[in-house]
Amino acid sequence: AITLGSGALNNLPIALATASALLHPTSSAIVHTAVVAVDLGPNLSVSASLATLLWLIALRREGLQVSAWHFLARGALVLPPALLLAVLATR
Repeated sequence: AITLGSGALNNLPIALATASALLHPTSSAIVHTAVVAVDLGPNLSVSASLATLLWLIALRREGLQVSAWHFLARGALVLPPALLLAVLATR
């Protein structure tokens, strides 16, 4: 849910909401998983983080065009395995 929210909106407000929800975590694995989820979410949307927008500008300067749908398709392929591996690594 954190990853999808971070991808649909922007990772900054989702990170702030997640941080306030995890003020008293029961496990460090939960905190690590939440941090990874907030970080990986912007891989789904071109407007979910400033870093993504800056990369798109750099790619366009080099003559490469990446559409929002192409970005979403690639992100949907890459995100689940990356999230799974990151969650497994935090345990």
